[in-house]
Amino acid sequence: MICASIRARDTREALCEMELAFGLADLVELRLDLMEEWDLKLLLARRKGPVVVTARSGREGGGFRGSEQERIGLLGEAVKLGADFVDVELSTEGRLLVSLRELLKGKGCATRLILSWHNWESTPPGRTLRAVAKRCVSAGADIAKIVTTALRPEHNLTALQLVCWGKTHGIPIISFCMGELGKPSRVMATLLGAPFTYGCLSPEKEVAPGQVTLEELGEALRILGGGLGQEG
Repeated sequence: MICASIRARDTREALCEMELAFGLADLVELRLDLMEEWDLKLLLARRKGPVVVTARSGREGGGFRGSEQERIGLLGEAVKLGADFVDVELSTEGRLLVSLRELLKGKGCATRLILSWHNWESTPPGRTLRAVAKRCVSAGADIAKIVTTALRPEHNLTALQLVCWGKTHGIPIISFCMGELGKPSRVMATLLGAPFTYGCLSPEKEVAPGQVTLEELGEALRILGGGLGQEG
């Protein structure tokens, strides 16, 4: 599946981008940390498909400017409002992560937890990434998201091998590389079993280096035998 990352200034712009994105993607990611203001209740009420709510911390490449308590509180609000997914860093302070997990265990809660880990410098060996995936599972992840930086073309293979390993072991893993050299892994990940991969509406709307546009991603997946709506 394809997830459209929404990079907008405010609620109005986000609603417009969501409208466009749902014509090209299966689900959208709201990057609240990149917005100046938002009405989360309205954004979720108007959604036309599944939504991932993310408030990425500065230490992992995001732009959230509040405290950690405020950030996790915002994700907790998303859970209460019925977001389909919330994305939180594996590095989040233990007590804050526990408080979010308690909300997710609430009666009738259908929100799924994505625990994410980013390496902005390189791509560690496969054994290191597998250990991170196991930590995500132990911490309660429904999906582990492990993203590294490609310094060499073969780093794509390391990320994709992690996806295949996860599929073999019953662990849903989203794994790909950032950067220009990492673009192949963004396309191939979902074909090899990742729950979804991420794209942007246009190059200026990318939320990470090397992110592919939704149109490019959709076309590449169609050529390779995947396409919109394929589940890994």
